[in-house]
Amino acid sequence: MLSKIDLTKIVKDHLSTLKHHGEKRKSKSDIFLFYGTPIILLSIVLFKNFTFTEEQINILITVFSIFTGLLLNLLLLIYDIVLKISSPKLKEQFLKEIYSNISYTILLAIVIIILLFISCVNSNFILSSLAVALILQFVLTLLMILKRVHILLSKEING
Repeated sequence: MLSKIDLTKIVKDHLSTLKHHGEKRKSKSDIFLFYGTPIILLSIVLFKNFTFTEEQINILITVFSIFTGLLLNLLLLIYDIVLKISSPKLKEQFLKEIYSNISYTILLAIVIIILLFISCVNSNFILSSLAVALILQFVLTLLMILKRVHILLSKEING
């Protein structure tokens, strides 16, 4: 029953993209950037007993709901673009990596929305701090997606 909502494959596939270009080994600097810096931010925010106001929560829920819809559309757009690419190696690499990163970012957005909703109902500085750390991870992953989409489109446009 839980296999229908098991999301561990999305997380594992995303983690597999955090490697040195052209190599199979994980990049320690990438792992630190995407997981270490949010943990450091989480520690700082927890220390400050930070909580969001209800208005901030409403704005963030709206923002992440919109991002979720846009990222779902981006998944389809990337799939369509990759089908048109002539280089099979580039197609395979970017399709897997971008697809994994976008799926992971959608998952992050959903988790952030849930945390913010719970924070709104029950003002809890731990949940607010966790949401802040996940928002940073969301932004960093979104920047990685932007870079990869840029590379993909640049190679296709420039031939």
